[in-house]
Amino acid sequence: MKMLEVAVYHQKPIHFVSEGMKICMVLKGNTRFIKNQEVLECPEDTIIVCNTEDEIEADPTDLFVILTPTWPYFQSLDLYDYNCCSLIDENAMMKKFKMLLKRTLRFHFDSHIDLYRQTQNDIELLNFLRQHYAIPKIESMDLKHKVRVYMFKNSRNSDCTLEKAAQEFGFSSAYFSRWFAQNFDISFIKYLNRIRTENAAKDLAEEEGNLLKIALNAGFPNLNSFQREFRRYYNCTPGEYRSQILAQSKQVDLSGILNDFDLDEIQKENEWNAEIEMGTTKEVFRHTFVNALMPLGSISAFSKEHQILSVQQALQKLNIKKVQLEFDGDIHHTSTFSQEQIVFDILVEQKILPILTFPFRKYGDNSFFPFIERFLNHFANRYGKDYLQCWILEIEYDSAFDQGEEVRYCNWIRHLKETIKKLNFTISIYGPRLHLDKQGKNLRTLLKNHPAIDAITLSCAPYSIEKIQEEWTVCRNTSPDYLASQYQISQAVAQEYGYFEVYVTKWQDTIFSQTILNDVAFRAARTCQLLLNSYQKVPSLPTPILLDSLASDNDSLFSGQEGMVCRRQIPKPICWLYSFWKHTDRYLLYYDNHLLITYDNEKYLQIICHNVKELSWENFMKSVVDHNKVIADYFIDQEKLHVKISLKGNFHGRYIMKTRIINEEVGNPYVAWTKMKVPDSFLGKSELQYLQGIAQPGIESQILETKEGILFLDFLMNWNEIRHIHLITYYE
Repeated sequence: MKMLEVAVYHQKPIHFVSEGMKICMVLKGNTRFIKNQEVLECPEDTIIVCNTEDEIEADPTDLFVILTPTWPYFQSLDLYDYNCCSLIDENAMMKKFKMLLKRTLRFHFDSHIDLYRQTQNDIELLNFLRQHYAIPKIESMDLKHKVRVYMFKNSRNSDCTLEKAAQEFGFSSAYFSRWFAQNFDISFIKYLNRIRTENAAKDLAEEEGNLLKIALNAGFPNLNSFQREFRRYYNCTPGEYRSQILAQSKQVDLSGILNDFDLDEIQKENEWNAEIEMGTTKEVFRHTFVNALMPLGSISAFSKEHQILSVQQALQKLNIKKVQLEFDGDIHHTSTFSQEQIVFDILVEQKILPILTFPFRKYGDNSFFPFIERFLNHFANRYGKDYLQCWILEIEYDSAFDQGEEVRYCNWIRHLKETIKKLNFTISIYGPRLHLDKQGKNLRTLLKNHPAIDAITLSCAPYSIEKIQEEWTVCRNTSPDYLASQYQISQAVAQEYGYFEVYVTKWQDTIFSQTILNDVAFRAARTCQLLLNSYQKVPSLPTPILLDSLASDNDSLFSGQEGMVCRRQIPKPICWLYSFWKHTDRYLLYYDNHLLITYDNEKYLQIICHNVKELSWENFMKSVVDHNKVIADYFIDQEKLHVKISLKGNFHGRYIMKTRIINEEVGNPYVAWTKMKVPDSFLGKSELQYLQGIAQPGIESQILETKEGILFLDFLMNWNEIRHIHLITYYE
């Protein structure tokens, strides 16, 4: 089943009331477009998205196209209205949308494109539209919208009646009839016949069946009622309408319009230009932004004997000052705190402060309070009270609150505060590490009860939790802006209730925590993109968890875990991204969603950039652990990115450009490991040394000449590539 139905109109006036979201585009010539009585003169390439119940008239001088989502995709898309008109918003985002739309049309009209690629492209188009132009309708779908969806879905059923609809929504027939007329300004039966007539008109244009078959398929009880309603809406008989459509379709020649639709624009998409002038400087949030907090997983995993040395060495090398630990002990039987003591001894020795996270779902009862008294007293006696005063306790409630749970959470937090105060500690309490719904309603529900927390904490991921028809649903968000968006929504809600500190303490960029995409260069390039999109919008972000072995007991060398370093101490590509970012300079010169440029002076600059690729639609919602699959198959394309940078300022002489490179072929030990085809138990010292060598960035260097005070950089980036570039004045 196709996701989008495409209808092309050639010099034919159109008039309809939209039964759902529709994407309209002027392919050729001009079109006079009237939307809800607003007249728009639309030249070629104009895009307008219509919403449910919009009244539309269009009079194209040449070619005009309408794309309509099919069931069941219509229902999820129709939870939103769409504010999308290229006459108003002609920007880079609209340019990308036009490119996707033209490619979609080409795929639909090219007989050589298979249904799989066509569907893949349709999903990409609809996801882009929803991410960038969707406006949520009334939360949880109001009654009017539920009734409308019910009628569109059931209009082709001959037994769709006023009585059945009233029963569906729990009303008497008389009351529902009055309610319907008041809310829709039309009677139930007239509204139903309008939908059925529009369905029949589509069928007449697309099918060759006889009129009786089309009437019955549209939901009409007989041919007479179909012909009567059709003439009322279209001022002609069904037979006359079909003849007009067939005559016009023979005149339509799409070959010269669709064949080369997106080739030039795709080529432009694969080029990135930036002209930058040395100007006002601004300090870079180098340390606080990406190295403010490192998750170390659970205390029980950290305290295992084989982990301790690895973690110690990594913490020393990375110079981490604050870590986040998940408490997972048994509060009813813990007396010696031996596991916790192993962990905190290491942290104290390296002068690292902990955020200690307790899941409220697991520990949120009154037995916790005597435990926390014993716990804090024990470690105050061991390390001194001053060290504990710098601790942070985070009380996690990770998703939407169950009915009444927000009140219990707040009362529990107040009791915890009183317990800590009684011990003469001033330990901060953070929470609830919520994962937001789209508008932050779950956070607002909590804050209305004024919990006694010192800061709001968040868990961010590329989806939102939505309540649709009384059921909680995970809604995927592929936009690289999701981090900044979730943080800004939380910040606005928090400030409404007098909370001014908001921190991200958990960040997972996949729906599933275990995926091979965590092991390859894609994750490094994707994370680079997210960091740049969140830069100066989010004050700090936690790093990924340090080691795979802290996240899982899986013994495989590469098992799709979220760590920066896999087993046997082999760094993944994501590890190098954080190394690159850590070495950026003090001052910010320029950043956008592809690159960051920092400097100390005009003799020394550093650049971080990426060419991340989009996942194909089938991998959006999958936990991917398939070592036999070629990495390239996960992505829409493997196009290179041509980067051109002009640095204008007081540049003279020559510069050496030193570049470190990570992509799916360079610095990616996962690929080398899969090619070995050797069980992990047979990996000896030489194989591991080989993988350690592979897991290093590629290095290039080049001498650049300045011209009239301008330094030009011109290079190609492979797919899923990140680069760290040093520009240094070259003295011979």
